[in-house]
Amino acid sequence: MDKKGRYEIPVRVMEQVERCNKDNACLTDPSYPLCEVKYSSADPRFALIACRSLGHECDYRIYSNSTHLCTCPARTYIYRRYER
Repeated sequence: MDKKGRYEIPVRVMEQVERCNKDNACLTDPSYPLCEVKYSSADPRFALIACRSLGHECDYRIYSNSTHLCTCPARTYIYRRYER
């Protein structure tokens, strides 16, 4: 496990976020918020994580149906593990 800010995230997950252009700021910098989870399904593998659109550009953000979605493996792990 790798301690990143408030969360312990497995190294195998952190290895998947190597293309982060913000140096994982949402995991380590309290002033940089995590993407907000607006919707979820009964199966946490299919969580729909809606991103804030406040200028926090990220390589893991995609735009679909007028919603910014977070596809970051670390953020998905946090949702699954901590339900946040």
